[in-house]
Amino acid sequence: MRPALSRIPYLLFYARTTGSRHQPHSARLAALDVPGGHPPWMANIPAVLVESTSTSALRHQGRDVGSCSVRNDFEVTLVKRSLVNIIRAWHAAAAPHDLRVRVVAPYAAQVAALAVAVADVTAEHVTRVRSSVCRLTVKVDTVDASQGASDHVLILSLCRTARAEDLGTRRAGIGFVGDHRRMNVGLTRAALHVHVVGDIDCIVAASPIWRQWFRAVREEVRGGSPLYAVRDTVR
Repeated sequence: MRPALSRIPYLLFYARTTGSRHQPHSARLAALDVPGGHPPWMANIPAVLVESTSTSALRHQGRDVGSCSVRNDFEVTLVKRSLVNIIRAWHAAAAPHDLRVRVVAPYAAQVAALAVAVADVTAEHVTRVRSSVCRLTVKVDTVDASQGASDHVLILSLCRTARAEDLGTRRAGIGFVGDHRRMNVGLTRAALHVHVVGDIDCIVAASPIWRQWFRAVREEVRGGSPLYAVRDTVR
């Protein structure tokens, strides 16, 4: 596992209870089947990428009829693009290992929408991948159902967004997206790359733990670390 993936979550979720800032081997995910834990095709891909959508994306957020489940169509588009880029980079490099990708979201409605998008992507690329000795696996699931999973790449869609004028108020609540246990699961299932897609202004205004995580990522970016990246995407 790339250390950049585990360091911030460890400091947030484990160091407080153990009293140690040293991350023990047992707290890390296994390096899976990637030789050296950092394949060459990942050289230009950061370990942690945060794609922050604008609060204008509120019009893309909706709820299923008769349900409290949330979906965000704009984020589905961004996740689909991210998945395509990852698959293309892996396939173009003729990477000598399988690729396991997990796409997750906290809400069932978003998972359903993502499943459709992922099916389109995998159908487009499956013919090329079949000619390779390596296998591509893409799974779509809720954060809760991802407990215990280990994959190479994880793409997390946070779904929730709000109007700029509502940030910090009850109208901009993010529900259980702010739950630290789900957050821990969502950020620690991958060995190579985590891509978080969401309205970061909304998320950090409503959740102290997400605020700490994003602040730590920002500090790494400002410090010049190539292992972390933040990208603002506005529609």
